[in-house]
Amino acid sequence: MNTRTYKETPMGFRQLRSAGQRCRSVYIVDDDPGVCHALTLLFENAEYVVTPFTSAKSLLAAVSGETTGVLILDLLIGNMSGLELQAELRKRGIGLKTIFISGHGDIEKSVLAIKGGAIDFIEKPFTNKQLLKSVEEALLLVNAEEGERRQRDSMEKRYELLTPREREVMKFLVSGVSNRELAERLGLSSRTVEIHRSKIMRKMEAGCLQDLVRMVFASSSSQPEEVLIDMYQTLRRQED
Repeated sequence: MNTRTYKETPMGFRQLRSAGQRCRSVYIVDDDPGVCHALTLLFENAEYVVTPFTSAKSLLAAVSGETTGVLILDLLIGNMSGLELQAELRKRGIGLKTIFISGHGDIEKSVLAIKGGAIDFIEKPFTNKQLLKSVEEALLLVNAEEGERRQRDSMEKRYELLTPREREVMKFLVSGVSNRELAERLGLSSRTVEIHRSKIMRKMEAGCLQDLVRMVFASSSSQPEEVLIDMYQTLRRQED
């Protein structure tokens, strides 16, 4: 089998993407250069951005907490096992979606890999179709998480535009407090509350109160059922 000598890729160089572009980054760690070569060709032919490594050390030197994508990881990779590398990536806060491949059927290790956050554990020999499907499913998770992160970041930037008083008013609005009750609680006139509400909606780019509540729900650390109850109360009171 042909072998291939890999030049280490500068961190982040091949992962540059325009805002909103789907992640198609695949990282490979296998101490067999022939396997790296074959897998690289497979994923490049499927139009993925591929970065192969033949050691855990070289991967760790090239990735950071900002790195996203899917990692194809052999269970046995020399001085550091695949499970040890998985643990080290988790310790460093590097959230690559990991798919283990192994030529040694080991139920105990597969269980440990899944418990450690692996997306899949595939035993050799496997088909190209099987591996490609697993990678595509993992990338769906990557892109969904990136979309949620972009939404949170966008909301946080808009939230920073609010004045302290507007933030206070918004907190009451999304908790189901009516304009009249809000004016009484804060000692404001109804007209002043309406002005604050209008500014909040404009700065947060919310078309209606429902949109504003959904934004808070999307970025809230509260339990979903708690936020949904608040949303229901808010909408009911606005209808009264």
